[in-house]
Amino acid sequence: MESFITGPSRTALEPGEVVVAATFETGRQLAFEELLVRNSTGRAVVAVACERVGDAMRYTVSGLVDRPVRSKPIADDPGPWLDDLLAQFPMLADASSSAYRRRVLHVLALRARERA
Repeated sequence: MESFITGPSRTALEPGEVVVAATFETGRQLAFEELLVRNSTGRAVVAVACERVGDAMRYTVSGLVDRPVRSKPIADDPGPWLDDLLAQFPMLADASSSAYRRRVLHVLALRARERA
């Protein structure tokens, strides 16, 4: 997926190419949360997927940076990882502040963690 998604609403597909199937591993404990703002794009402001890896969780986030970003397994609160993520990547331009998006993502990550 890292080489397929190239940016917001952009993929590595060439003109005329279409995805006709996707295969996902089974037996994994996953949860997904997102905040969607109703606007012309209908794009999520922030989204997080959480996957159980032993006693830890692996997070994949989108909406904060220009492509989905995946963490290494994290045993504790993902807050410090989110802070590092925001420091490494520029924010996407939209109407919400970085503090708002950071707070929403943290809440969504904790919700997903509870469900995974």
